[in-house]
Amino acid sequence: MEYGITHNQQEYRDLLINVILSRLSGSSVLAVEDVENIEMSINFILNKCEAGSLIERYQQGRQVLQEQVEATKVLYEKILIQYKSYEIEALKGSITGFKDFFKQYDLNFGAHLVPGVWLDYQLAEPVDEQLYQGIDFVWHYLTNFYCEMQFLNSISEAVILTTLEEYSHDLGIDYRVDVNNVYEVIFNQVFTHIFLSKSVTSNTSLVLSENEASYLLAHKEEIYPTLSQIDFIKENRYYRHSLKKLQTKLNHITNVADLSGLLLIKKEPQDKIIFAAPLSALAYTQLTAAIESGMSLKTVAQKIASPFDLIALCEDRVLTEDEFSKVVAYLDLTVFIAFLLWVKSEQHNEWLKINDILKAKDKTILPLKQRLSQMTAAEITYVNQALATIKVVGNDFF
Repeated sequence: MEYGITHNQQEYRDLLINVILSRLSGSSVLAVEDVENIEMSINFILNKCEAGSLIERYQQGRQVLQEQVEATKVLYEKILIQYKSYEIEALKGSITGFKDFFKQYDLNFGAHLVPGVWLDYQLAEPVDEQLYQGIDFVWHYLTNFYCEMQFLNSISEAVILTTLEEYSHDLGIDYRVDVNNVYEVIFNQVFTHIFLSKSVTSNTSLVLSENEASYLLAHKEEIYPTLSQIDFIKENRYYRHSLKKLQTKLNHITNVADLSGLLLIKKEPQDKIIFAAPLSALAYTQLTAAIESGMSLKTVAQKIASPFDLIALCEDRVLTEDEFSKVVAYLDLTVFIAFLLWVKSEQHNEWLKINDILKAKDKTILPLKQRLSQMTAAEITYVNQALATIKVVGNDFF
């Protein structure tokens, strides 16, 4: 960052000479590089205070910097007490390296420099080295790191370590060496979990299933508008920025395969369902005749073992819309779930839970919604599990 000189040039030269003389301490020679650093240091200090004469600005600027150094030390001491390295070498090395900065920082002759610090650990929101120098850079780096640390400390360490192990396995790396920023990995997993209405506890796996990933993509536009209303996000600029960053990346992803480059997604073998074969032509004809002769709808439901029979009765207009809804309500739960999964597959819906269906505006699934809205807690759990874990195996009996 360049600091412009707007004061009297002679006064500035006198100040520069006085500072150089104090730096010589008996020696009569300074390297050109040392003189240039002293001049940049003076400019850095002068820009900390804009009122008063040049000497007053310099003295007041040094005082401001000294207070800033002390405040940064306090923040650093808090970090040293509270942070966890999660065995990540770059994280631990970068944070402990600031001890050398505070030992070597020279406010008099190198106020614009950041000595003793080698930052191999990247922040989710990097600090611009062109915009911030000296103690300003250190303050912003540690402030951002503190935000990341506070978030990570709110999550069980066991959950974080388990997630990092899965991250390593998924990418074929060693997270202790190769993870650039642990905060962003965990933040993205946690808030996608929250969006999916999943609680994050000490026993939670932060890895998403493929079904959850599909649902997330189908509703990706809703993520920032929904999650930005959480107080935790609303009250902290750093977390809002992280959420916006997640939303921006999701906006450019269209399939689960690409999403796995951003989020941890576990490829689990799904349970598969093969639908029962429909009634034979003769049996189906006998059933339709019985319906036309007044067979009760509850008995009709008991006769149906395959969703394909139910679909045929509807398409052949053997049942009115109202009668069809009642038959659906009477179906054995297993047959109803099979029919539900068939509709999900045929319409390419991303239903993962009953609430997804109840919120849908498609009028053609009204019979499903009516049955689902009347289910017991045990039935709801059973249906939700089926929606999340069972995949339809293609078969066509028509």
